[in-house]
Amino acid sequence: MNINRIERLRSKLRELGADGALIGDAVNRRYFADFTGSAGLLYVDMERTALFVDFRYTGLASKQSEGWEINEVSGKRFTRSLAESADFSGRKLLIGSDSFTLDVFEVMREDFPKSDFVLKPRIWARLRAVKDVGEIEILRRAAVLADKGVEFMISLLKEGISEAEVAIQLEHFHRTNGAEDKAFDPIIAFGPNSAMPHYAPSRDVKLKKGDTVLMDSGARVDGYHSDITRTVFFGDPTSEMAHIYETTFESQLLGLETIRAGVDDVAVDRAVREFIDSHPEYEGMFGHGLGHGIGLEIHELPVLGKMDEGAPLEENMAVTVEPGIYIPGKGGVRIEDDVIVTADGCEILTRFPKELMVI
Repeated sequence: MNINRIERLRSKLRELGADGALIGDAVNRRYFADFTGSAGLLYVDMERTALFVDFRYTGLASKQSEGWEINEVSGKRFTRSLAESADFSGRKLLIGSDSFTLDVFEVMREDFPKSDFVLKPRIWARLRAVKDVGEIEILRRAAVLADKGVEFMISLLKEGISEAEVAIQLEHFHRTNGAEDKAFDPIIAFGPNSAMPHYAPSRDVKLKKGDTVLMDSGARVDGYHSDITRTVFFGDPTSEMAHIYETTFESQLLGLETIRAGVDDVAVDRAVREFIDSHPEYEGMFGHGLGHGIGLEIHELPVLGKMDEGAPLEENMAVTVEPGIYIPGKGGVRIEDDVIVTADGCEILTRFPKELMVI
């Protein structure tokens, strides 16, 4: 049992005046109880840490969730079994309102008719935003695999290969080199397709001389995600694309230099956005946020974006820094690294070279 995580959860219960917490989604079951089964419910109060599973997962739960009270549920839903295990009359139960569907919440109200619910969106995501030592070490390992993935993709680049073929071979590479899975469906975009920030690789698009090649990928290691983007050129780029690259590169370095604990997340995005927009030909061509948190989810808190409400970055948060400039019909450039926020800057986890590269 990770007692530090449980104590932080209990501290949140005290802060919110709640008596206990119900946690039912897979990501947070894994975070708090190390449980990877596809179904289950956690209950935590000031004295009790209980995991409710069906017969498929009692063995797995006993193996993974050391120190937790394991309850097998047979023929009943998890919340009803919990309700029958103790008197919850008048108790306040904390739930992450984004972690349960409305249907499930209605079931919970049936099973705890004399309880009150404290609903908080993204409550568990906020607890997970600051990483502990073990999490950071896993993120470092995932980043190493992300770097190797970029090197592997570049080795595949030859005239006539398709975007989809690169993506398929990358997934096999990651799985055979220590990843549980890909972190997300990779974005492999050739030529003008690189101007689309989110793009699905095509079997019909073949690499040809002069193409910009944008590669956004990552690996999942022990549940944790890495996320890296590199853009290279298959043959000499035009002067315009070379200038776009250098501008994006400079903006990304500025973002990395701006990050440190205490700096507002929106301020980091603003610094990079203003730099790109200071080039009139690229004003408005950086349309997405600068970055996002990474961890047990590929997109989690904090958010480095112009639409975010804004909050200070904290030491040991893990975020991406990924500015891009996209010219429809011509091509785009994005450069992305994973970093850990430190007191006076950041630790860059992804290390694959970023200088303009011609293949």
